Amino acid sequence: MLFHFGFVGHARGHQDLSYPELADFAKYGYLGVELFFMISGYVIPLSIRNRSVADFAVARAIRLYPTFWLCVALLAAVPPLLGEWRFQLPLRDTLLNLTMLAELFGARYLDGVFWTLATELQFYALVAFVVGVFGFQRLPGALLVWLILGAAATAFAKATGTRPVYPGGAFFMYFCFGAACYFLQHLGERSARVYALLGLSLPLMLAHAAHKAGAASEMFGVPFSLHMVFPIVLASAAVVFFSRRLSERMKPAALVTLLGGLTYPLYLVHENIGYAVLNTLYSADTRWLGFVYVVALSFAAATALYLWFDLPARRRLRRAFPRFTATSADSAR
Repeated sequence: MLFHFGFVGHARGHQDLSYPELADFAKYGYLGVELFFMISGYVIPLSIRNRSVADFAVARAIRLYPTFWLCVALLAAVPPLLGEWRFQLPLRDTLLNLTMLAELFGARYLDGVFWTLATELQFYALVAFVVGVFGFQRLPGALLVWLILGAAATAFAKATGTRPVYPGGAFFMYFCFGAACYFLQHLGERSARVYALLGLSLPLMLAHAAHKAGAASEMFGVPFSLHMVFPIVLASAAVVFFSRRLSERMKPAALVTLLGGLTYPLYLVHENIGYAVLNTLYSADTRWLGFVYVVALSFAAATALYLWFDLPARRRLRRAFPRFTATSADSAR
């Protein structure tokens, strides 16, 4: 939210109000995507372990799609109701967004964060394929091959000036790092393949972060310092690496579960609705009041979505499909 409302919304012309006081720090918030993918790399092997591919697919659909569909409806309706029309899409494109794969069908995403979910689905499909064909025990080795091939494809694309088409896009190394942390910290697998997965993914993450910082500097016309980028990426990696130990020390558990549950609806609903609220209800004189309000509104909306829709919908769907009972990973994500 700090990145969207404090920097990129105004930089891309989606938000009329600007917050130059926040921009020098808020601009690094784009690195939250990298943390998001590391967490996914950790959680998805946990979600598919001891499950069939069908069980995994249905459990993921139950976890992700109902709340996503409701948020698509809110994002399509609320900005126009406030008088903000710049985020409106044709009905066909809006409906295609319900798939999470709108760009695959030639449609634009309704909200800027949706592209990350399409990237997530590619990782899900890769993991499901490996587990379904080779078994869960082969997953670390398969991810290591995926990591090496991804590095080679990226190097080739850079040398030839082309854009690689690769599962997981340019973020494959973050998924691999998170998965390595899961195998090492959660399963206690201290094998050469896991250490190689961890050891190779980390420098690739830093190389990608450096490249992305340069691209961001060129795109926005402001400098992005590697003295900020590298520590943020490394701190995120440390949080994921030590996540099991950290979670065991987090109290009270109910509050931690609630905050974890809020992350998904908060991620989905805050951006364009927040822009619309700031654009239509606040001016340069009241911009700080507006900033506080949209942050509070985003948390309130996420809390309502989680408690009154997300949890009840998942419980009913699990009762309808008892064989797909959620694991602890599904409860956390």
